[in-house]
Amino acid sequence: MQTLMASRRRAAPFLAAFALLLLAACGGDNLFAPGTGGRTNPGTGGGAGKDTLPPTVAILAPLEDALIAAGDSLTVRVAVADANGLAGLELSGFSVAAGGNVERFARRSITMGSTKDTVRADTVRALLVPTGPAEAARVFVVARITDLAGNTRADTVAITTAIIRGQRIPLEFPRDRIVDMVSDGERLFLSNFTRNRVEVLDLRSGARSSFRVGSQPWGLALSPDSATLYVANSGGTNISVVNLAAGALAEDESRRIQTPNIHLFDVPFTSDSVDVVDEDGRRRKIAAQVPSKVTVFDYSDRPQFIAQTVGGELLYSTVPTGTAPVGTLRRRRTNGVVEMFVDYARRDQTSKMVIVNALDAGLIEGKPNRLALVTREGVRLTGFVDEVRAELLRLGSETRFEYHLNLDDIGLRDTTFVSVSGDHRSVAFGEGAVNPGRIILFREAGDGLLVRSGDTRDLVNNAAERVIGLGLNRDGTLGAARGRQAYFFDPALRLLGVTTTGAPFGGLALHPGHQAYPSTPAASRLAFVPGRDENGSPYLDVLDTFNFFRRTRVFLRDLITGPVVVAPAPAGSGQVLRVYGITADGLLRVDLGAADLQ
Repeated sequence: MQTLMASRRRAAPFLAAFALLLLAACGGDNLFAPGTGGRTNPGTGGGAGKDTLPPTVAILAPLEDALIAAGDSLTVRVAVADANGLAGLELSGFSVAAGGNVERFARRSITMGSTKDTVRADTVRALLVPTGPAEAARVFVVARITDLAGNTRADTVAITTAIIRGQRIPLEFPRDRIVDMVSDGERLFLSNFTRNRVEVLDLRSGARSSFRVGSQPWGLALSPDSATLYVANSGGTNISVVNLAAGALAEDESRRIQTPNIHLFDVPFTSDSVDVVDEDGRRRKIAAQVPSKVTVFDYSDRPQFIAQTVGGELLYSTVPTGTAPVGTLRRRRTNGVVEMFVDYARRDQTSKMVIVNALDAGLIEGKPNRLALVTREGVRLTGFVDEVRAELLRLGSETRFEYHLNLDDIGLRDTTFVSVSGDHRSVAFGEGAVNPGRIILFREAGDGLLVRSGDTRDLVNNAAERVIGLGLNRDGTLGAARGRQAYFFDPALRLLGVTTTGAPFGGLALHPGHQAYPSTPAASRLAFVPGRDENGSPYLDVLDTFNFFRRTRVFLRDLITGPVVVAPAPAGSGQVLRVYGITADGLLRVDLGAADLQ
């Protein structure tokens, strides 16, 4: 593999878009049909039997009038042949500016050798890296082949450049699955599901590194002071803890958090008048809640998405599995106790209750039946439902009864997006893969969590709409959900406005300085939403979150399919913000200047 870095010349507007052309040639064994094309030049020298027949050459790719763009990777395939052997191949790129000036921006010479090869195929990859907004231009790729007698022939294709943006940041292994991304303002952390590690990108220097964590890392969460990174290892039942203040980034293995197995117990009951025998042997009738059965519900304990509140509590969802097809939301208190959230479920069941935070529960069959359970603290209690409840309250146990709870509402078919406000006082989980899904908003207040749950139908007024992204601003005063439109809502999950954004792909993010809504300054009341238009072109929309209109649409070189992170651009870069988005092949960085945000 050989490389050539071409010089940049200022004469052509094309070079404002393409700062680097990297040509790498590798000899191939594939046999392409010999080309027949273009201009010829007979060899020099005299004598009978002299070879004056030019070789053949054909550019097989790209095709004539193909469309490329700033940042695209352009593959050039050339087929050449000569009956008496080939000497060399020269590939050149030319741009034609709007004023008609022609400029060669790169040239690559490939030695074919003095062998008698009659067919030789080479693949040349040209990596075109954008440095700023581009003007449309025509590009010509020229392949010139020379045989051993000095005869030459050339073939040319014309290509049109498009005006798109975005710089690819390739992964070490391009097909790795990246599922989540967070930033502390200086670094970007990406969970590599495929390789059980976290990728790290320094936002200033561009330096990259990685470190190992648990199995199938999914969600990432920063602590409020950005000193700790939490990694939800969905391939197991644990959470990795990483000290970001340490010199060398690595998981603190002694602090790995185990996620416990948690059950819920469904107990239907009847309110009856029953005969009981007192301690002194006398029989009497009392009103009691008599259990009819106890059903154990088991859920996945494998963590998927995660966030930390300002008070230090970890909130995480669990990923559905084949044996536990619904996920749940969990809360890990600062004392290490983990419990399941049920507050978002409907309470429309009569004569039924659910036992939460118990180690075990069962039915003592008899006439009448009684309930037996083991509390979170390990205390065994028996009696009628109301008797056991009274004893739990007397003991101050963390085990509790939730009356009228609809267990069908507990399970989440998929939790495909999560967001935490910049002050870590608000956390939102969104339910994906269903129409409609739910948005569950947690707000830390005092010594507890205020939970609000909203059906996406309340926002979109369309049961066929699927929401696939979620964002909260710095102080939780504004949230955004992403479907075919961007839906903006307040802390009470009330709809404030919508903006049409096209076919939904990827997540969304709010400006890092977005806060104090609706008094947010115009310069920071922005949302960034990727998508793909009706022509299949990927884009990034910059939306105004107060007047609900699109300020700018930037067309991208790759479709963003995953989470989006917005960070301030480094000082001296000439840009204001940098938007990072996960794509099918890695990471895309989009630089935005002041003009893009107006």
